[in-house]
Amino acid sequence: MRAFCDRLCLNTFCLTQLLFLSVICFSSGRALAGVLPEPSGTSNIAPGVELRHWTLKEPLPRSIFVLDVDVNKANVKSAFVIGGADPDGPGAYHATNLTVLAAAERFRFDLAVNAGVIRNPPESSDAGNGWGRVYTPTMVDGHWVAAPEAGKSYPAVVIHTDGHFSLQSFETFPEDALHVMPVHTGQLVKEGKAVNLSRNESDTAKDPHPRTVIAVDKTGTHVTLVIVDGRDEDRAVGMTTNELEAWLVGLGVYDAMNLWGGGNTTLVLRDRPDGPIRIYNRPSDRNPQGFHTLRSGQTTLGFKFYDRR
Repeated sequence: MRAFCDRLCLNTFCLTQLLFLSVICFSSGRALAGVLPEPSGTSNIAPGVELRHWTLKEPLPRSIFVLDVDVNKANVKSAFVIGGADPDGPGAYHATNLTVLAAAERFRFDLAVNAGVIRNPPESSDAGNGWGRVYTPTMVDGHWVAAPEAGKSYPAVVIHTDGHFSLQSFETFPEDALHVMPVHTGQLVKEGKAVNLSRNESDTAKDPHPRTVIAVDKTGTHVTLVIVDGRDEDRAVGMTTNELEAWLVGLGVYDAMNLWGGGNTTLVLRDRPDGPIRIYNRPSDRNPQGFHTLRSGQTTLGFKFYDRR
């Protein structure tokens, strides 16, 4: 009986230590695959689309949404869009600013997140109501809107004509590229390992902020979107890039890139075929009255998965 009790105590001690180490690994940015807490909720949104949500209090308050999208499924289609029509006609291409929600409604997406932002030229209005130019390199539906320069390397997300995704730095873009999204702050995970982006970035990487991330498996056919709310001390403080990389490694992704975050971080989702598309996270921008607002100078990554003809 004493031997049994000793073994029980030892096993209890080991389990306690394992849980303690798991918390330490995550909070210090060195999480291992599989060492994430259980999600607070999981929903099968559509064939090939699953939503997981974490509401955490320890070690810090956080709200994290993870969308897993299987682009091999026949019902799943993806696209990259850059807002409304060119407001000034011939010449350099410009685009009218749209929020992620407005873009999702215009292009009939069922799921959409912010990709990048539109640069506003001096003659345009402010980012809330104006228009502007996209960053290089940008391709939409197989056409270069802002073509890359020869001899330069660009971190980017490519959607191929067969629907799979590639995330890396490109010197030459593949011939079967359908959409190209520029990535402004680089790669977070490469071949399953954290890159430690904060070594080469500003305080934007080292301070906690809202984050929007795209990740893929090794085949590029399983896309993971991670939306981290932030700038709310009571509910969601955001993440540093080291914490974000640890989370992504915990999710088991192969490659991951940081999309434009902060006040731009927006998730909109239609969670049933006959339902409305709505804002699913809590964007951090507020108007003077304290209500949540959406930034409009956006480019948008969207998915369709419901047949709503």
